[in-house]
Amino acid sequence: MRPEIAAKVAGSAGNFTASKGADQMMDAKLKAQFAKSFPEAAMRNIKWYPAVPPGIEDIEGKVLDRVKAAN
Repeated sequence: MRPEIAAKVAGSAGNFTASKGADQMMDAKLKAQFAKSFPEAAMRNIKWYPAVPPGIEDIEGKVLDRVKAAN
């Protein structure tokens, strides 16, 4: 999402957005709340994980069933 649109959506919802560059367009109050909630050190230490693709849990379940059956 474009930063300017993300900033408008987040601002109207009263929350923050992960859209790169949108932080520069956010309301000062929301920026202050975000900075207080997530200090710079915490932001640098986030361990990002990819989204789980649709269907992967079903595949994992089937594999687990096969492993259990083999024992």
